[in-house]
Amino acid sequence: MPEQNDMNGPRPLASAADISVESHLELYKDWVTKSQGKKMPTANSIDLLDYSGDALYWIILDVFQAEKDYKFRFVGPDLVKLFGVEPTGLSLNKASAEASYPIFVKNSRKILDMVVETRAPVVKGPTTTVFQSGSFVSVTSISLPMGSDDGPVKQIVCALQIVFSDKSIAMDTNWRKATHTI
Repeated sequence: MPEQNDMNGPRPLASAADISVESHLELYKDWVTKSQGKKMPTANSIDLLDYSGDALYWIILDVFQAEKDYKFRFVGPDLVKLFGVEPTGLSLNKASAEASYPIFVKNSRKILDMVVETRAPVVKGPTTTVFQSGSFVSVTSISLPMGSDDGPVKQIVCALQIVFSDKSIAMDTNWRKATHTI
């Protein structure tokens, strides 16, 4: 089983200086601009087409606070291909209960709950999984709340940067299904 280093667990974003990935910084600056001095921008105000050139993996979730659940509104096609599952349209509770869904789906609740609770961006990573061969995969993420200044979080936009030391690791089922968290 691969060894995992998760010293950089999820944390509310203290300042832009805490963002280590350039494309995450650009997304965060856009989020701040669209917030227009409020706590967060309105739902759907970030257009992923504006970021089509970036090497990021995307997830958009709707927030259902009464049910304490999230629904995958959009999961980028590259992420679906990478993990071999399509959670779009499923609730996090349902996806978490299905054995075929990767651990990243199951372990994302802590990050999502933190975004809803703080109504602020949450960053995580880099989280690195090192395999016996010496190859590794590293994931860094930023999760941004969307809603209204005085209301609850209605959506969460997540951007992930996933770096493989060896592209063959992307298809390693141990990593995809059992060992990695975001």
